[in-house]
Amino acid sequence: MKFGLEIFEIDPTPYPELSLVENETDLLTKIWEVKENWDSSWDKWKEIPFYGADFDDLTENSLDFKDAIEKKIHKDVREWGVYGF
Repeated sequence: MKFGLEIFEIDPTPYPELSLVENETDLLTKIWEVKENWDSSWDKWKEIPFYGADFDDLTENSLDFKDAIEKKIHKDVREWGVYGF
């Protein structure tokens, strides 16, 4: 769209709502990526026999997810309903 407007030397109209939607979509994408990665790991962990589980490794992986949530997920998202699930 911007390219088309530049041809006619017209400044693009700013749409703050659109920027907000783009930002929120990016944040939702990040939280759902973390959730999908967690679900995938959880499915693998459920198949590990209890006697064969490496609990140090499982703990480390869980802490990696915790760190990913703290780093990737913006503070504002923590107030959204999707964050609590």
